[in-house]
Amino acid sequence: MSKKEFDDLDDFVLVRHLRYCFKQKGFRVRYVLFATTLLDASEHSVEDLAVLYAQRWQVEWDIQSLKAHMQMEHLRCKSPSMVRKEIYAHLISFSLIRYLSVRTALRHSTAPKYLSHTAAVQSLNAFSGNCKPEVAELINSKGSGWSQSVSIRSATENPEFTLEKSNAAPVHTSQ
Repeated sequence: MSKKEFDDLDDFVLVRHLRYCFKQKGFRVRYVLFATTLLDASEHSVEDLAVLYAQRWQVEWDIQSLKAHMQMEHLRCKSPSMVRKEIYAHLISFSLIRYLSVRTALRHSTAPKYLSHTAAVQSLNAFSGNCKPEVAELINSKGSGWSQSVSIRSATENPEFTLEKSNAAPVHTSQ
């Protein structure tokens, strides 16, 4: 903002203060104070603004989750074009994982945000023995954002992990 633009601003800003009570079963009641420039209470109810607030924080959590789960805190590339490619690779990996999470959530009548990203990655890693070698190689490549490696060996070649045929649930065996 230039000095002229700053000087052209009003000396004060009129805001509306709101207090909203968030109640969620199994959690403590939280009171949140809002300050907004949306002054018309008939057009912008407290409940509407509380929903927007909650959605905004969900976006913040999603961005934090993306950075943490996809190991994007420190990007490894140096040039701007390679940094963009690295970010794209992370976003593609994240999108594929979220796609599978959404499909699972729909199948089980729940919201995708309640499914663990880490559990989704672990499940994909557990069942990766059924994928083509080139897919597993792509998943294992550096910078893909996957926190664990994917094994393309069959269950007989990997004694630490086998699949139970009756329900396809992972069973860990000890030696």
